[in-house]
Amino acid sequence: MNLTWMLTLQSVIFSTIILLETSGEYFSSSGHMRYLFDIEKQLASRLRTTIEREERRIAELKKFYNKIEHIEKKEDERNYIGHPNNAFKILRRLHRDWPKVQKVAERNHEEFSEFYAQYGNLLPSADDVDGARAALLRLQETFALSASQILNGIVPASNGFTKLSASDAYDIGRMAYTDKRYDVTIGWMKEALKLVDTSNHGDDLPSKVNILDHLAWSEYQINRMSDALNHTKQLLKLDPENDRIQRNKEAFENYLLEGVEAEGEKNLEERLAPHEFPHFYYTPDENDFERYHIERKLWQKLCRGETKPVPKRLTYKLVCWHKTDHPMLRIKPARLERIYPKPELIFYRQAMSDREIERVKTLAIDMLQRATVHNPSTGKLESADYRISKSAWLDESHDGIVDIMNRRIEAYTGLSMETAEKLQVANYGMGGHYETHFDFGRSVPLRPPPGKNRTDYTYRTHKGEDFKKDGHRIATFLAYMSNVEAGGATVFTNIGQAVQPAKGDAVFWFNLHHDGSGDFDTRHAACPVLIGEKWVSNRWIHERGQEFRRRCNLRPEDD
Repeated sequence: MNLTWMLTLQSVIFSTIILLETSGEYFSSSGHMRYLFDIEKQLASRLRTTIEREERRIAELKKFYNKIEHIEKKEDERNYIGHPNNAFKILRRLHRDWPKVQKVAERNHEEFSEFYAQYGNLLPSADDVDGARAALLRLQETFALSASQILNGIVPASNGFTKLSASDAYDIGRMAYTDKRYDVTIGWMKEALKLVDTSNHGDDLPSKVNILDHLAWSEYQINRMSDALNHTKQLLKLDPENDRIQRNKEAFENYLLEGVEAEGEKNLEERLAPHEFPHFYYTPDENDFERYHIERKLWQKLCRGETKPVPKRLTYKLVCWHKTDHPMLRIKPARLERIYPKPELIFYRQAMSDREIERVKTLAIDMLQRATVHNPSTGKLESADYRISKSAWLDESHDGIVDIMNRRIEAYTGLSMETAEKLQVANYGMGGHYETHFDFGRSVPLRPPPGKNRTDYTYRTHKGEDFKKDGHRIATFLAYMSNVEAGGATVFTNIGQAVQPAKGDAVFWFNLHHDGSGDFDTRHAACPVLIGEKWVSNRWIHERGQEFRRRCNLRPEDD
């Protein structure tokens, strides 16, 4: 092996060690996507050398290289992988296309094969590619995007986006079809059909028969009989001997004769009037299934910027001020902004410096693991589709910067950090999100709804979670460590508010009332990242130690 190859392999050994510890689920962390970016950049460079030195099969290799040549020339990987189309393409190529290229290249160039073999099992899996497809579907649903918008880059002005192909559209449509999301399937299959009809690249195109088959059946499933019949007729022209398709055609014709057609019933989102935000109290008489779906539509509306105006009677409380009542704040006062009065949401401007942010990210990047949630039935921590991100936990033993942040949060909030949890650093990749949840535990009692007394209200409790010795999470301090080009807001569904990420700023709120009961108005969610990346750090502060710092109200109803 020559000196050039030895230096190249040396340059990636650090990334390889990291990926050995964190392999899998790359789509859920933009931080780990950078390592994949570096891998593909190195592979592109090796492939270029192979093409220059070899003449055999040069046409096939160069055809693929032309597709990924731009990767080798990209310098700003953060912005590039921040676009979901680009991230999806990297995952798909590394999983599906590069193994094929390697088989071609190994016949001509042993050094390329040796270089490729260094990565072994570190490349994305089929689950990664499926996760990326699911992320695109999640973005489509949350931000009310059409398949055409996603295929063409979502935001035309975004930096260096990659258009998706007919094969991409077909595969994403098939995933929606498998999930029985037939209206979504129709959009993707129609786009795939357009691309097949206009594309000059025949090698990587899905079958037109398969596209029309999925399209017609999806239209039938939602009673669009006329469209289903038209596409079935097109299908029969391509496959006239298919008995199943012929039977479908006859059935669709009969349905039309009987007058079966879509009635256009309004879906849940259309039934909700603009700025209408139903208030939930999480009582036993509420329907869990209905509340989940309504809340889901509510946080998606908020993610799109459809927020509820602050009541006029409370706008006088939306003020800004400086806080200097702590020795740590004498030289650099805290800059506070009350962005909502009840529950009180406080924005701390410039709570973290750029230097601190980069230090925390550097400490966390090597420890990022898929974020987990507590399963109340089993009592175990496990991953879940409603929370997709990667996180790491830091304390003072990792770096002195954590202790500095602790003391600053204590100065800002007036609360003791003695029983606070470790600093959680979270990184959201493509489509990364966290659906509606409370930060306090499930065994925390909730206040009765208006008009009900405590004596006739049964607190909702769950097995599997004991009251912790340090009490529950009395407050949350959430710091934003990056700007997000689009998406990524923190939204509060019961009050119809959204907080946009701003690098260096932090938002703070109390999860519990003064009497220790949970404040259901703090129900919140993390919106999917549409374009860009999102880094946050959480500090959850517990009840013990706050007895004389946040006293009980003499009149609980004033809380």
